[in-house]
Amino acid sequence: DRAWDEARAWAAASSGAADHATAIEGAVLAAFELAVEEHADRASDCLERCEDLRPHLDELAAVRGEDAVVRQHRAALARLSADAWARLGDLAEARTLLAEAVRHLDAAAAGTGIDPRTIEAQRAQLDGQRAALDARDARQAAGRAQTIAG
Repeated sequence: DRAWDEARAWAAASSGAADHATAIEGAVLAAFELAVEEHADRASDCLERCEDLRPHLDELAAVRGEDAVVRQHRAALARLSADAWARLGDLAEARTLLAEAVRHLDAAAAGTGIDPRTIEAQRAQLDGQRAALDARDARQAAGRAQTIAG
């Protein structure tokens, strides 16, 4: 929490300065770190942190534009939120967010200034999330079929 507080303070203090975008990105990364830590504990806490993160991403986009770095962060946020929704049992919302992540990754890949390996790593993680949702859907369908047959 201390890193998050310090990053937000730096972002606020640097407004209008040359390092403002860097400061905002630092706040975004600190918020991601906290959200991932909370991810292990409770999905609702993770979603709350994701909502705290969204305005910082919007501020970063206001400074940098919707460049590849911002799009990559937006994709990561969508993936993190999708995971939390899936753990809460809302698979439809999780799928919607994963589709949003794909759109952001496609836009990031079309941009410049980002290592393509970073995009490919996120795509691989995204594929893993989709496969997990598909497996969960299959288990639920099998359970329903067994209940009906039972």
